[in-house]
Amino acid sequence: MDERAPIMIIGSGRSGTTILYKLLAIHPELAWFSVLSNKYPGSKGWLRFHKLLDYRGVGKYMKKKIIEPTRFGSFTVPYLRPSEGEDIYASCGFDDGRRMTEEDYDEGMERKLKDLMKMHLEVTGKRRFINKRTANTQRLRLVNRMFPDAYYVHMIRDGRAVINSYLNVEWWHDTMVWWLGEKVSEWEKQGKDPVELAARQWRRNFEEIMANKGIFKRYMEVRYEDLTKDTRKEIGRILDFCELSFPESYKNLIPKCLPNMNYKWRQGLTKEQISTIEENTNDVLKTLGYRD
Repeated sequence: MDERAPIMIIGSGRSGTTILYKLLAIHPELAWFSVLSNKYPGSKGWLRFHKLLDYRGVGKYMKKKIIEPTRFGSFTVPYLRPSEGEDIYASCGFDDGRRMTEEDYDEGMERKLKDLMKMHLEVTGKRRFINKRTANTQRLRLVNRMFPDAYYVHMIRDGRAVINSYLNVEWWHDTMVWWLGEKVSEWEKQGKDPVELAARQWRRNFEEIMANKGIFKRYMEVRYEDLTKDTRKEIGRILDFCELSFPESYKNLIPKCLPNMNYKWRQGLTKEQISTIEENTNDVLKTLGYRD
């Protein structure tokens, strides 16, 4: 059991990090924060329910429902599914409302987080830990200070699809924009364009990761479009990078492909909104190959 070298999925929210997290979380060697353990951090009693996923019959069923990209999948395993661990990070002293660096490092903060990860490993009997926390985008240097040996997997998606998704999720308006110092709702109350803010948010998240990726000992990039087109191939590539096996029993749970939802931005955005997005992100979209 090794809490020192976890797998950290990073990337802008709505870029496909959640489905990647779910696909990897059902790997037989990995432990993770669940909705249940996030609700009761530090409780070994509740954490023991994670072992249900290792039972041959019910475990296989629950794993399938974890990766099922529908509301029904989440409904059938409401507590035993991967969580970002928002409350856990908050209890350790992380601040989602601002950029944090190695200068914010605190030994107690590190120990609390590592102790919780270690507890998950010990109770579940797993060898490695995986976490997806999109707020880690604005504190990569701090996280890397704590986990210099971690495996960082960066999920990248067409920014237009990400921005359109931002604009259509309920929690977006209550989001604290880390580089702005205010919530999306406050920006909108000032009469400013919400599409512009969403575009700037995606850009800032992406640029923050690219500006700091050089500090990582282990770093790889995954495209949402590749993951949806050939899911098993991309999962296999990630497992190789993370030095994990790809057992047949696990491979059979991974779908051959996933629905690519990128088409939605073309249907959901007006010409004016697309123009605003491209004004703010065109050079990044070109760099990533999403525009000629």
